[in-house]
Amino acid sequence: MLIQSGQSRSRTYGVLNAPDLQSGAIANYVYLPINNFKNSIHTNTNSNSKRSSITTMNTSYKTAIKFKDLYISVKMLKVYTNSSIELNQLCKDSKERIRYRKYCPSCDKEITNEDIVKGYKYNEHDFVVLTEDDLQSITTNEDKILKIQYFCKPKEITDLIIDKSYYLIPEMEAEEEYQLLREAMTSNRVVGIAEIVLGTKQELVALFAHKECIIATILFYDNEINELPVMFKHKVNKDRLDSLKSDITNCTKEFDWESHYDKYQLKLRNLILDKIPK
Repeated sequence: MLIQSGQSRSRTYGVLNAPDLQSGAIANYVYLPINNFKNSIHTNTNSNSKRSSITTMNTSYKTAIKFKDLYISVKMLKVYTNSSIELNQLCKDSKERIRYRKYCPSCDKEITNEDIVKGYKYNEHDFVVLTEDDLQSITTNEDKILKIQYFCKPKEITDLIIDKSYYLIPEMEAEEEYQLLREAMTSNRVVGIAEIVLGTKQELVALFAHKECIIATILFYDNEINELPVMFKHKVNKDRLDSLKSDITNCTKEFDWESHYDKYQLKLRNLILDKIPK
């Protein structure tokens, strides 16, 4: 893949469009050396003292929940929203945005998405090509719905195997059956276990019934969890243990989720605002 830029490719700068920071600002770029930032700045943030509520949520997937005679059409909406500042890359000399183009060295030409197929590398220089028809042939409509296989107790789902979550919002015609399932699961205090194909992966899903909705939580499979490295156990001094337990007790209080926010992103935002010409 080739990089198209003005001149030097040795160093690039991160840039942010000014209107992302303050309404009515002139659409100029602010130049910030990438080395000033951590390798990744894409963490959820909120400049206020509470996590922002999701005011607009795009439908991630349209699917259905199926159990026995119940068939409940739902939308899967992301639980989280990413409000972090996104930086672009610029050429250090020209301050022009870095451009990437898709290039085939054998054909010696730039190619478009229409010229691209998916493939799996099975030898050093050999690939097996997979078309969209090939991928569709190994899935059925049943694979693309949340078919509940069985139920279990919530305590059996450990935090270690949780990946990400989605709100399941019923279509209008399915609201009554959705409410029926949610209340039955709440009453029995159970979690529904289902599987669904999303993209090119079959996901293991836990359905949690909450007060106002059902949440679909993607779980890791057993073979996706790394083994815990071996750690040596040491004999603990009882006096030090008692002292530390006392300190922990004195520092224990109710979890105040709304008081936490990404302070680094707030500092980054202020840094950028200070560099925008007044």
